[in-house]
Amino acid sequence: MHSESQISLHAIAPPFTSSRDAKIQRLCRAKLGRGPASTNLSSTRLCTDQFIRLHVLDKITASSRDELAITLDKARFSLQKSTMIKALSIVFISVAATVVGGCANNPFGVTTSESPAAQRDYELLSGTWQLTRGVVNGKAVPASVARNTILITDRNTFRFPKANSVGTHSAGHFTINPNTTPKQVDSIADGGPNAGQVSRGIYEIPDPTHQRACFGPPGGPRPTEFKSSPGSGRTLQYWKKIGPVPSR
Repeated sequence: MHSESQISLHAIAPPFTSSRDAKIQRLCRAKLGRGPASTNLSSTRLCTDQFIRLHVLDKITASSRDELAITLDKARFSLQKSTMIKALSIVFISVAATVVGGCANNPFGVTTSESPAAQRDYELLSGTWQLTRGVVNGKAVPASVARNTILITDRNTFRFPKANSVGTHSAGHFTINPNTTPKQVDSIADGGPNAGQVSRGIYEIPDPTHQRACFGPPGGPRPTEFKSSPGSGRTLQYWKKIGPVPSR
């Protein structure tokens, strides 16, 4: 039994195992007086309580640092993941917009109006044209019919103001690819029985006032030469520009 005024240091403080803890214990003993590790209760309690608080605080601080580090790592990972997802989303949206825009401007895989070469040809093709010669499925178009066949082309749109039997469609739009030999054109009907169908063809602009084109039948293969033989279903056209695009 220990008296109220005398108590062993180990009675109120746990045994210390680490070198740092042992050092603090020795410092406590040195402060409280050398000899058998027993001294006044209040002094011992002050020293040991202080040590215990510091010892526990160190452990809590270390634990808090570990938890904080883990939390920061998780937050950093979450931020990086979120940033990556946003970046991928932007890339995906950009790619999707490019693909959709490309399909809208170039539905049949030919050069669009954004190409400098296509821009030049669209400008040359714009105007009012008169048919000078035509051959439909191997049969020549009469001269009187050719004279009355007028084509109006306004950049990538076309229309025949009069009834005709020589054009691919009465009205529609077209896309061109001037980078092939011969140059390629796809004519798409905007209405009528062939609405939405594509007539694939080739074209040539020898000078600013003349052009020629040869088209296959709607949905058929593209011609490889400016020729319409019987049974081919092709339409061969020779045009002369007689004026600008008229105002509607």
